[in-house]
Amino acid sequence: MDIRTAISPQSTRFLDRLRNLIRLRGLAYKTEKTYVFWIKRFIRFHGRKHPETMGSAEVEAFLSHPRSCPWYSVRMKPFSRARLFWPP
Repeated sequence: MDIRTAISPQSTRFLDRLRNLIRLRGLAYKTEKTYVFWIKRFIRFHGRKHPETMGSAEVEAFLSHPRSCPWYSVRMKPFSRARLFWPP
């Protein structure tokens, strides 16, 4: 059974700040785990660069690379791009 671990509100680590934000918004633990999984994958894809230093070009490169999503099909590309900018 997964149990959320306590995170210090003063933590400066990026993923800890992300987890705190997710918890403040009241999102489910499963959602938190999924978001963290994909963000870690994004960070590793770009050679462990800090996400705050990256922009839309890096997101586009991650989404258009076939290795980032093995089940990703060409037909889904427009939908995933649109999802990046929704909600506004």
